[in-house]
Amino acid sequence: MDSLQLGIDEAGRGPVIGALFISGVVIDSNGAQELFEQGARDSKKLSKEKREELYPVIEDKSDWICSLEVKASEIDFERQRISLNELEAQKMAKIISKALEQDFELDRIVMDLPDPNAEKFLSRLRKYVDIPEEVEVKAEHGADDNYAVCSAASIIAKVNRDNQVSRLSKENKIDLKTGYPHEKKVQEYLRDVMKEEGEYPDFVRTSWETAERAKNDKEQSKIDDY
Repeated sequence: MDSLQLGIDEAGRGPVIGALFISGVVIDSNGAQELFEQGARDSKKLSKEKREELYPVIEDKSDWICSLEVKASEIDFERQRISLNELEAQKMAKIISKALEQDFELDRIVMDLPDPNAEKFLSRLRKYVDIPEEVEVKAEHGADDNYAVCSAASIIAKVNRDNQVSRLSKENKIDLKTGYPHEKKVQEYLRDVMKEEGEYPDFVRTSWETAERAKNDKEQSKIDDY
């Protein structure tokens, strides 16, 4: 029997717009090899077209897929008490727990490492989930490029996030690009919405420095006007 692997990765850790998506994909070793041969790699290294091409292939070859959406409001709230790395550990642990409840036996779990130190991150993770000793656990930088099962999770998360940002762009009639703070369109949107509405919609991460700066500029403008 082919070994079953769970790959976990995220998309949208750094943006000021939209949710963080964390996905888990369970696939056997043969399916993982087929995905690798079809070009599955770190989603950031693939074109939008290639990611969308691979998405249904991953769905077809996988035994199980789980994708968690961590909304901007939840990120803002949780960052008042814990780090983003701790929050990711909680969400990855939730995916692992769900996978362990399924009617199959995992042989290996592979995660793209969000923390500088693998040992420290795994210690965080094990506070939230009890992983059987017989299951091999890997948390590595670049896992989304080196392990096809992790590449698959990266692609699922990235496509889900891209679709959300695209929908937000259409609803707000502005190109929000990828939602990252350095993008001029995003900076313009934050300034404009704060100027016109006086507050951010719920898909903006208000705890991000870029959002705080636009809000402070608005408040300073009020003082200057007075």
